[in-house]
Amino acid sequence: MPALGGDRLSLGDSLAGLWLIASALSVAAIGFGLMIAVIAKSAVQATTLGGVANLVLGAIGGVMVPKLVMPAAMQALSLASPMSWALEGCWDILLRGGGVADVAPEAVALAGFGFLSYAIATALFPRTEA
Repeated sequence: MPALGGDRLSLGDSLAGLWLIASALSVAAIGFGLMIAVIAKSAVQATTLGGVANLVLGAIGGVMVPKLVMPAAMQALSLASPMSWALEGCWDILLRGGGVADVAPEAVALAGFGFLSYAIATALFPRTEA
């Protein structure tokens, strides 16, 4: 971007904070993906269910439409979306110059969501006896 007159990408001042939010986001994505894979009955159903879920969570979470322009009720609803937590955590590091303590709440929420999704997937996974 600097060659085109734009600003250089800054990864913030806290690599530990960036690692923490990225790791928590990975746990959330993997847990959610496993849950979708267990719930779906076919690859087409998993693709559709995963795609729709991502679109809805992204729209609610402020990824597609900034939360600042949402009505108050939608802003409150956005707090329930893991994508909102990830977005806020990334903003804390990349834009606000935050550190580990600043992203800890979002990281805990994302990791909790991931582990809960994994637990649901484990509970629903069909068991076969050998």
